[in-house]
Amino acid sequence: MMKNSSKFVFVILFLSFFLSGCNQHPKINIGEALTKSEEEFKKEGIECVSAFDGEKIIKFRLLLKEPPTNEEATNQFKKILDIIATHSNNNDIWDIYNADFDLSYEDNVIYEGKKDAGNDLKVKAH
Repeated sequence: MMKNSSKFVFVILFLSFFLSGCNQHPKINIGEALTKSEEEFKKEGIECVSAFDGEKIIKFRLLLKEPPTNEEATNQFKKILDIIATHSNNNDIWDIYNADFDLSYEDNVIYEGKKDAGNDLKVKAH
């Protein structure tokens, strides 16, 4: 009888560990991904700043030398998404985290981008 109960306990523990592991988000070093992403833009001559709230929201601002068109702004936001995903080593990052982006020109925010987890990018001109 003791033998069957110990098997039962083992199976329950195994399933508990297995299921809890399946429900966790992958470990992503957001700080490192943002730092590397900033460095990539700075190599292109684009100043930028970024932040992470420690939970779910990534913020990224590009400080531009010329105002972009609406199409160029959308492409810049898509580029930010791609670069951060590349440096996070996780293509599913945008199914987990939200992002708020700004394009700034002469100390004014001229475009905002918003990417909620699992949803499409939204771009708004100011």
